Amino acid sequence: MAAQHSFEVFDVHQHVGSTGDAHSSTGKASLSGAAVIDAEVANRIAFMDDSGIRQSVAIPGHHYDRADGVRATMRENDAIAAYRDANPERFPVAVGLIEPLDHAAALEEVDRIAGELGLQAVSFHTEYQAVTIDSLWMMRILERMFERGLVPLIHASDVVLHEALWRLAKVARAFPDQTIIAMEPFFTYDGLQQCELIAEIAPNVLFDTGSCRSIGPMIDLLATIGADRAVFGSQYYSQLGAYDPGGAEAHGKTIVASIVASERFTDDEKAAILGGNARRAFGL
Repeated sequence: MAAQHSFEVFDVHQHVGSTGDAHSSTGKASLSGAAVIDAEVANRIAFMDDSGIRQSVAIPGHHYDRADGVRATMRENDAIAAYRDANPERFPVAVGLIEPLDHAAALEEVDRIAGELGLQAVSFHTEYQAVTIDSLWMMRILERMFERGLVPLIHASDVVLHEALWRLAKVARAFPDQTIIAMEPFFTYDGLQQCELIAEIAPNVLFDTGSCRSIGPMIDLLATIGADRAVFGSQYYSQLGAYDPGGAEAHGKTIVASIVASERFTDDEKAAILGGNARRAFGL
């Protein structure tokens, strides 16, 4: 049964593509690269409707074939812009990819996606990009992004040294007037605990709920640091097989339902977590 509630949920963490290349796995989610495929779009919308998610960003997966370098990245960015344009009512925000090791070419691609493609944000998953999130070229790229009005979505957790939460704090403190979205920072219970300190050190960071399995402690944390610091994310990847309402990919539905049912937040705070904070960050 589809979720029933009155909140306009906006999802900040949906990838178009699969994790197969990175995790050496294949199956119904095996889709290499972003593309508009009718079955994939239908399954994604079925997931969103079942979970009570009104709108979402569209982010390419970070596991695409980069054999020809920046040209491959450009194709992914073109594809995600086309994904948004094919259904702007459900996917009003397209998120691009920038590879820090492309150096000067990466800065040119920032300019292209902000101008020609009209993308609103960039996702970084440096576990797969061979740099740390506080590296020199990351900082140069972020500086150019902020000049062009782009929002960074930075994957950060306590399980990958390249993406350590303390590195995220360094980045956020270097750009204190800019909003940064931390992607799946609640990946582990220890990481969730660290985020209380990160929230204090870096008040410009918003925390995505994607990958969180400790939902009760997460709700306690958000009640402590403030509902204005959280954005809902499901971490949904492409599915080519039929959407399973009881499958692992439906965890986002559990997060939405838990926030809606929580007595720790007012309705206005729930609305902020489930959509308002994200829409404000993206200028919607």
